Amino acid sequence: MDETARLSSNRRLSYPFSGNSGVTCVMNGPTSHLYFSQRLRLHYVAWGKEGAPNLLMIHGGRDHCRNWDWVAERLRDRYRIIAPDLRGHGDSEWATGASYNEINYIYDIAQLVLQKKMAPVTIIAHSLGGSIALLYSGIFPETVKKVIAIEGLGPSPQMMERMRDAKIEGPGAQLGHRPPGERGPAWHANIRRWRTQSRG
Repeated sequence: MDETARLSSNRRLSYPFSGNSGVTCVMNGPTSHLYFSQRLRLHYVAWGKEGAPNLLMIHGGRDHCRNWDWVAERLRDRYRIIAPDLRGHGDSEWATGASYNEINYIYDIAQLVLQKKMAPVTIIAHSLGGSIALLYSGIFPETVKKVIAIEGLGPSPQMMERMRDAKIEGPGAQLGHRPPGERGPAWHANIRRWRTQSRG
């Protein structure tokens, strides 16, 4: 066990279940570790055993790494699981004087995958974590084996239909009607036009 490990425990939990007074189960807790990215002290927990296929689990916004405990408990025999606390979440340090843009989260994940030699990695992620996982996979495809993104891509098809029919003003106006390859340059042109109009 490396020197950053600071917690390893068996926990006895009791939860109400199907009207019974409670079900008691024993969960072998994960080990707790630290890594650094952009001078921030970031936290993650690890489950499973060394040498097993790598699985990275990324939580959503306003959440923390221990959200994955029940999933990790069931997958720990098949994978080496790492679940980070994103910057500003759980036991990870806040980014004082820095930002919480997705590119910073992506860089943090890239550092974790690199430092822990996880590539090729399977990623399971939820919400904000799903968005981060998909963007990370697009930037570093050679390090990713599979991605399971739960609610991480954006609006539902029904919401997209409503958005397509709505009149949008401002820099993002009508970009949804263009092919994906044209959206970036069109968005930048709209931003420049909108800035000029709003100054004027």
